[in-house]
Amino acid sequence: MSDLSGKPVARLDVRVEAGQLALEVTVIHNSVMVQAFGAPEGVSVTEILLKQQPDRLTS
Repeated sequence: MSDLSGKPVARLDVRVEAGQLALEVTVIHNSVMVQAFGAPEGVSVTEILLKQQPDRLTS
């Protein structure tokens, strides 16, 4: 699938029993960013829209 800017992303559904964990994997330059998010039961992880998170300052 693609994110809002058209870049390819992969989403992994790792929900087990009552858990709601899903992961979104995005390639950034020569590395990978993984973002965890909640996915309620009965909803496909590809249907969930994530809000853009501003980058945290590292220095």
